[in-house]
Amino acid sequence: MLKKLVIIPGGFHPFHAGHKALYDAAVSQFPRADVYIAATDDQNARPFPFRLKQQLAQIAGIPKHRFIQVSNPFQAKEITQHYDPDNTQLIFVRSDKDSGVAPLPGSVKKDGSAGYLQPLNRRNPEPMTQHGFMTYLPTVSFGPGMSSATEIRAKWPTMSDDSKADLVSSLYPAASDSVAKKAVEIFNTVLGEEKEMVSMPMGSVEEPKQEAKIIKTDDSVSILPSGGMGSYDEASLKSNLGNKLRTLADMLDSGDYDNLEYHIYQSGAMQAMVEALGQYKRFKDKKGNRPIKKDVEIDISNEDYLPEDELIVEYVFQSRPLRVLDNIAGRKDQTPFPIKFDDGSQVMVSPAMAKKFMSIYLSKDTAFQKMIDQKISQKSVFVDVFNNLVKGLRSTGVTVGDQS
Repeated sequence: MLKKLVIIPGGFHPFHAGHKALYDAAVSQFPRADVYIAATDDQNARPFPFRLKQQLAQIAGIPKHRFIQVSNPFQAKEITQHYDPDNTQLIFVRSDKDSGVAPLPGSVKKDGSAGYLQPLNRRNPEPMTQHGFMTYLPTVSFGPGMSSATEIRAKWPTMSDDSKADLVSSLYPAASDSVAKKAVEIFNTVLGEEKEMVSMPMGSVEEPKQEAKIIKTDDSVSILPSGGMGSYDEASLKSNLGNKLRTLADMLDSGDYDNLEYHIYQSGAMQAMVEALGQYKRFKDKKGNRPIKKDVEIDISNEDYLPEDELIVEYVFQSRPLRVLDNIAGRKDQTPFPIKFDDGSQVMVSPAMAKKFMSIYLSKDTAFQKMIDQKISQKSVFVDVFNNLVKGLRSTGVTVGDQS
């Protein structure tokens, strides 16, 4: 029989009663398993350092040795390295509210075989050398109708001292008065007092505003709305936003105006999601057919960016020919387009060949990219460099002629 290793991955900014309930549910669901919580020390998008998250987890009732710092919660090598991979089943447990958030189980590789992460199948356990598994357990609400750390972070700076004490009591019901005060101190230290608010079309949001970003891994693109709300593919972000909008409609129908006002004007979650979807669409429209650099966060909140400067991050090219090549590569038609030089001559390049050139260019290191950039800025060597880079093709798609 395989040993079961259960890992609860997440941000935990902050760790709270809902997370503790998820841990307890995992222990109950897998009574013979070793259950751990995996968290990072990453504060790039969200504010709590690992040491404070661990303290809050202990206040909530999690044993210290079960709350582990990792570099990647969905790999958690710092935990898995202590288990025999041939005799251990790896199971990730998440809350139902994250069921549409990447990474998702059930992926399929290009060859048609199952990807590594799959939905949990209790009848056919496999060791973690073959697959890792994902399952979801019910989301537990806490406090005044809240069910996420995002809502806590958004609301905390505007709360009175009494409201903060009440919230902490609901987040850590087993904590003594002195320990609860310690939790309040941690929250105040990390989240601060009330921040300056600015008026926006959909309400008020905190300044400074964080950027919406995307990151491409393998063949998928994850969208990271501002505010540290996690990552989504486009479909799951639309689904999540749709659920929120339907919840708002229910609040409106039931007369729950206080919560309706908070979710629209103060939490900022829906605004960030709507903005992220709009910015992602504009990014795709501007990008065209150009490839996206893998494993690099791209800021899509700046409407004035040049996509090529975001995509080619190792070396931002300077020559006019390379910029024109990149623009040609993004065209959807196959009509050759001229690259013109200062002496009046021009080179005609088809979009297909420009795309091939840019694909090869993107795969090179910084020094090589810089060398190519410098060389093709000289008309006399442009064709030779282009043809050498795509050599092996039967047709280069490049011709030289006079400017028309």
